[in-house]
Amino acid sequence: VWSVAFSPNGQFILTGSFDGTAILWDLEGQKIKTFEGHSDRITSVAFSPNGQFILTGSWENSTAILWDLEGQKIKTFEGHSKLVWSVAFSPNGQFILTGSKDRTAILWDLGGQIIKSFEGHSHQVTSVACSPNGQFILIGSWENSTAILWDLEGREPKSFEGHSDWIRSVAFSPNGQFILTGSPDRTAILWDLEGQIIKIFEGHSNGVTSVAFSPNGQFILTGSRDDTAILWDLEGQIIKTFEG
Repeated sequence: VWSVAFSPNGQFILTGSFDGTAILWDLEGQKIKTFEGHSDRITSVAFSPNGQFILTGSWENSTAILWDLEGQKIKTFEGHSKLVWSVAFSPNGQFILTGSKDRTAILWDLGGQIIKSFEGHSHQVTSVACSPNGQFILIGSWENSTAILWDLEGREPKSFEGHSDWIRSVAFSPNGQFILTGSPDRTAILWDLEGQIIKIFEGHSNGVTSVAFSPNGQFILTGSRDDTAILWDLEGQIIKTFEG
């Protein structure tokens, strides 16, 4: 499991894997739908805000793909020069954000047109997220093990430093007041917007590859190279481990 996401209604989980598939699950661990079509590993998955579409990023041809819930491809986004590490929807569902090994993040409309490219990182962009109010984007990269909060004009107001290895995944809390980061250092960290560490989540036996908040903001989900996903409460207690 390389990437995980909650559905907006909190009833389903989406996972993306190195086997080139994405799988939709219920909360009891039953498979609902398998999305097949990528010829290489899936690096990132996301639900649209209305829950009707999913977005996958892949090593395949530096692309991201928009799907409906029946597994049909709606649109392929091409524009990066290297593999896509991370994908996200804007809160209104009208735009998508991608981060790439080519050291850039790109904001697109749903027709596949580039709205803005965020450049200037000295290392590959490994994770991206849009704030709930749509005014900021959060970028994680190999750059100094930090996450950076940008506004849509490209300014750089805040860096989040605390991991001992690069940032693989980033997420905003539903209320926009906290961020979550995951790293190959096997931990996830909960931060406030001033860069203060609130909680460190430790429990995986290998690097954390993906992090997400539940829609109500009371739980977090982490995916790892130890082949598990873990559901936690905000105090760092493990609620359920998903294996398989």
